Amino acid sequence: MSRSSLIALAAVVTMAATVPAWAGVEAVRGSIYQFVYASDDYNTPSGNVVDASFYADSWTGMAETLVADRMAYAAGTATDGPDAPASWVRTTAGIDAVWHSASSGAVDFTNIGWVSSNSTSGYADLSAVQKNPSEWADRSWSYTFVPDVDSLFVLDYSLLAAPGTSDPFGISRFRFSCYQVDGCEGVENQTVLAVGDSGRLSFAVQAGQEASFYLDVWGVISGALGTRTTLMNAEFDWKVTPVPEPRPYAMLLAGMALVAVRVARGRRATTLAR
Repeated sequence: MSRSSLIALAAVVTMAATVPAWAGVEAVRGSIYQFVYASDDYNTPSGNVVDASFYADSWTGMAETLVADRMAYAAGTATDGPDAPASWVRTTAGIDAVWHSASSGAVDFTNIGWVSSNSTSGYADLSAVQKNPSEWADRSWSYTFVPDVDSLFVLDYSLLAAPGTSDPFGISRFRFSCYQVDGCEGVENQTVLAVGDSGRLSFAVQAGQEASFYLDVWGVISGALGTRTTLMNAEFDWKVTPVPEPRPYAMLLAGMALVAVRVARGRRATTLAR
């Protein structure tokens, strides 16, 4: 075999080893959900002013963009005279979930948290309430899919305080978990992410196995809230990639060994001929 033929053989074997089989990802379901609550009982005739809001949306079979923008606002009205200060509490949450395809997408959370003014006794809550690992409903974000080959679900994340945040006390957190995936299923295996965190999570998904991944945001604050702004933004980018199969790598090693042997024999034959 000529030197050029050996080089061509090595190139073919290398290509076979570096391009894993990839048939696709079946998108099953995507969803978003968020609940926000605010309460302020400063000098109100009833002793309590409450507001709450929630939003839920989902798709099945065909991915689409899901958007939520929720706010709860509770304002206590002063009753002790014209100079008494008014007070209020506002809880907000924005979600923008995009599926670029069945195998990649992003979800951004904006202004997650609360703002208060002169509140001596307030309460703010934002949460996703689902705790059953098999249930996708009532999750801040969920995605369920089935890969055709053994794959990796990869999540890149970055959480930052939103511009204007004056006090990080009580700021919300995210819980990342999954269902039918080793290493992240259930409350005991969830990953808790807070402001300032960034990095990557990666979990293996079996071929033909339906897998669900979840993001839940939650936070509660109460008491003398005073005047404060406590908000955060979070960016999550995800993708599903095939796991390289071991067989092509074995082919690569065998091909490289073959090339090395043939080249060595060729050099030896040339030396003897001289």
